[in-house]
Amino acid sequence: DTEKRITKTFCESILKEVSKSTDVPHECKQFSSVKEILRKQDSNRTDHAIAFEGMSPQDAHDAMAAREKGHLSPIQVKRRMTKTSHTRIW
Repeated sequence: DTEKRITKTFCESILKEVSKSTDVPHECKQFSSVKEILRKQDSNRTDHAIAFEGMSPQDAHDAMAAREKGHLSPIQVKRRMTKTSHTRIW
């Protein structure tokens, strides 16, 4: 048996170093925990990258925290309160 076996811990350590799921060896994708981590990384990357693109780091952090709690971000509140076309009070 000269073939090396790829372990779950080895695959999880690789996940900390790579930025794309295509960089992970195919053998690692058989583990359910690795699949779950990849799914979370891919969804976080696309969802957060699009939603908070162009924001300053502090504004992006505040907006992410508000989103996780189900609240409006400070920027959304400010935008709604200063919008002149609607006089709605939030």
